[in-house]
Amino acid sequence: MQSPNKQSGDTVDPRWQLEFVARGPDDTDLLARVVAEHVRGGSVILLDGELAAGKTHFVKALVRALGSQEAVTSPTYTLVHIYDAGRVPVTHVDAYRLSGAAEYQDLGLDDDREDGVIVIEWGDVVGSHYPERLSIRLAFVEGDTFKRHVSVQAVGQGWSGLKRGIETAFAEGAA
Repeated sequence: MQSPNKQSGDTVDPRWQLEFVARGPDDTDLLARVVAEHVRGGSVILLDGELAAGKTHFVKALVRALGSQEAVTSPTYTLVHIYDAGRVPVTHVDAYRLSGAAEYQDLGLDDDREDGVIVIEWGDVVGSHYPERLSIRLAFVEGDTFKRHVSVQAVGQGWSGLKRGIETAFAEGAA
């Protein structure tokens, strides 16, 4: 795989995709730790996958990796949970019951976005609202309770070093 990181002075590919199989929750934790190294205020992460595919587990691991010990739960019924104790605040949204980007905009979550990270479960519902984003899709591997097909797609310059970070972490088997 070609890395989007090039020698200084070269342009960086603003869009890349990476696919792999996570062997279990430890690999999901590893992915979250690597992503946490690359988030900054204003980052948007969209999560998609079937029920119980590991979306909330990823958010728990991300919040921990950012330095918070807060208990992370799914915001299915409240729509939004905010975790402030880490390196950057995390706004955790469940868009499952939203009709689309317009209803999402009505929540007013972009008002404080520059200071924190927004992580949206069922992100396909609102993805078009964010021209720069990281999308992570988790899918069950047939016949294995723990494994997941993982697809990571970055759009925008803000994620330029992440692909190499993921490739390095999983090549080293650090999970």
